[in-house]
Amino acid sequence: MTRSTDVSRRSVIGVGAAGLAASAVGIEIPQATAAPTAPKVAADPTFTANAALYTRSRYTPLKRKGFSLVRGGKGTPVVLREVADIDGAAAGAEDAFRLTFTCKGTPPEQATYSLRRSGFAPTSVFVVPDAERGGVTAIINSAR
Repeated sequence: MTRSTDVSRRSVIGVGAAGLAASAVGIEIPQATAAPTAPKVAADPTFTANAALYTRSRYTPLKRKGFSLVRGGKGTPVVLREVADIDGAAAGAEDAFRLTFTCKGTPPEQATYSLRRSGFAPTSVFVVPDAERGGVTAIINSAR
């Protein structure tokens, strides 16, 4: 027998004997486990996948109505001031338009928010500050 084989057998026998002795006196030996996996990340509950929520006819009757832009549990009250055409889209396009909101005080920062109001299905919108129009703007362009 070679020396490396002797050492290998001794190591195996020694580990086995140590394990047997440990279990006899009640010592728990940690079990090998699979490598940790990345935690599952839940989808953002405010993300809106329903295309029917992004139509001009849904917003036009709500001009001059109050909404809340909600992000991180904090809501900012805003008023829908304008539903307008965007460059490159047909005039009055149902699936390509701009929403302009005004608010009192400092407008919310550029980010994705959940647009909410009573009786209105929460809808995710990405808004940007719009100094020219005095508030924030969201572009809806779901034309395919």
